[in-house]
Amino acid sequence: MNSSFFQLPPFFMMIVIFSLIILFIWFGYAFNKIRTTRYPEVLKQTPGAIEGSVVGIMSLLLGFTFSFVVSRYEVRRQMIVDEMVNINTAIFRCDLFPDSTRKILRTDFKEYLEARRDYFDKGGDENMVIEELRRSKEIGGRIWERVMVDSYNPGDRLRFQQMIPALSNMLNSIIVRDESRKTGVPPLILWTLLVLVLITAFFLGGNLFGKKKFKILVFGYALILALTLNLIIELNTPRTGLITLHSTQQKMNDLIELVK
Repeated sequence: MNSSFFQLPPFFMMIVIFSLIILFIWFGYAFNKIRTTRYPEVLKQTPGAIEGSVVGIMSLLLGFTFSFVVSRYEVRRQMIVDEMVNINTAIFRCDLFPDSTRKILRTDFKEYLEARRDYFDKGGDENMVIEELRRSKEIGGRIWERVMVDSYNPGDRLRFQQMIPALSNMLNSIIVRDESRKTGVPPLILWTLLVLVLITAFFLGGNLFGKKKFKILVFGYALILALTLNLIIELNTPRTGLITLHSTQQKMNDLIELVK
């Protein structure tokens, strides 16, 4: 299912959701007003079991989804940290090699770090992300080949034994992070949440007919749900918006300075 709606800028997204909730509350209010005009006995009815069930399902799904995106956000942050630790370890183990090889490796590592930085920074453009992913694998393969050449020298066996595990962990991080980028809340769940929120807004509007001073309740309800949905969407897409992983990813620049 197309998720382009949930890729809108955060502030605009919140305004759209807030407006939709207000609109559906008004629809519910208008619908109940027309219905009670024709059938006055409706005013004596209390909210039914169906309405309560819908509200319960919405609350359950909202809580489950929020818990999921918070967990995924922390996992993604930890993956960035783990990758930087792996790269940092491999960079320091370059010092085990002769100066001629060490300089070449550090130059390759600088290109690799720039590719990994751009892989994150260009997260809003899928084509650019794929290109930076390809470049990361290409440079990583080049580093691996340089190390493997030295492994055939019996005197370099210790360097090989130290460097290969570090490189292996570093290159595996490419796959792990890319798979993490692709996983998140399925668009179908987000659409289901939005539909349930609008249905409950419609029910709320219907139940408010005949009651006075409900404007604060309406706007408060709409604002809370709009903020909650927006927060879920923000945590689900940490490369864009107000809640991002840029502060963690920024440490990649420190590693680039290390190999200059």
